Amino acid sequence: MSLATLFRPWLAPLMRQRLLCRLLLIAVLVLGVGAWQGWGLWVCPFATVTGLPCHGCGMTRAFLALLRGDWGTALQFHPFAPFFALVGLVCSTVALLPQTLAEPLGDHIERFERKTRLPALVLILFACFGLLRMLGLWYLPPTPKPLGTFKRVFTAEGTHQAQP
Repeated sequence: MSLATLFRPWLAPLMRQRLLCRLLLIAVLVLGVGAWQGWGLWVCPFATVTGLPCHGCGMTRAFLALLRGDWGTALQFHPFAPFFALVGLVCSTVALLPQTLAEPLGDHIERFERKTRLPALVLILFACFGLLRMLGLWYLPPTPKPLGTFKRVFTAEGTHQAQP
């Protein structure tokens, strides 16, 4: 990955794909309503396989905490939740605005991204956060039990068996 790729804007190009923004808005609303109602609509595949939290684990619970106004809990579940909530709000706004208003907003966002180098900063911080969490140096949200384990134990007969 070159530095030019790292510093390239990503929010403005996303905002210019209004159909994708609308589909993302619908998906987030369905997942949000499901989470609010206690339905398990999305289980993290990475956490299910490995037992470790992925970079995004805890984001839904953090968003729900934000909606309740509980910023402390939200930041504990996922410190990037307020940032991604803001990104979601901007994308939702663009998805619902008329094209004549959405285009200038996209241009402003792109200039902001180029000036602040926001894409690179977010990518680096998000990667560091995910690694810290996987190493157990950050709060670990509850994750699903792994599908299997590589830990072996001796049975009474002395043979090896994988422990579930």
